[in-house]
Amino acid sequence: MIRRLLLWAVLAFFAALAFFVGSLFWQASRLPETLTATAEDITQAPAAAVWLVLNTPGVLTERFDEVEVYEQTEDDLGLSAWITRHEDRNYLTRFSRVEAVKGGSGGNDAAPWIYSYRIDAEDVPVRTLREVRFVEQPDGSTLITVTDQLTIEDRSLRMWMGVLGTDGGAKNELKALKSLAVSAKAAL
Repeated sequence: MIRRLLLWAVLAFFAALAFFVGSLFWQASRLPETLTATAEDITQAPAAAVWLVLNTPGVLTERFDEVEVYEQTEDDLGLSAWITRHEDRNYLTRFSRVEAVKGGSGGNDAAPWIYSYRIDAEDVPVRTLREVRFVEQPDGSTLITVTDQLTIEDRSLRMWMGVLGTDGGAKNELKALKSLAVSAKAAL
């Protein structure tokens, strides 16, 4: 009797697991071509320190883990374009700044600082537009919001990213900016 019940319990467990996984894939297969992911947090550094991190070529290897950086281009606003190659993967990723706006500092009416750039990976059917928007708070800290707008052309890749999550890049960039901005505060 117990063996028969155990068999039915195991079968019910696997049926529930298959239903759960199947529903995840079904929902992910219906995702649109353009997805948005956002991460937000506060760093204990002024907005100028975050701006310094975003515009300094020397910290690119700390911002983007395990990469080699090539062809860095700078202009009046700072870093405008660069190319990376991941140490484990053999493809190039091109980064190019789209917008750079210096905002205000402190106070309740501080205008946001905006730094956005396009990410185009070679042989990967995903294009990303990343916007880093940050506002200095009255207490000297800075609220950072990183938003990724991903355009995923490949339907099967879109399905997998829908299941696994699309906010990893935004979260990694936010984590790097938070820690590097605190270190950059000393350089101001």
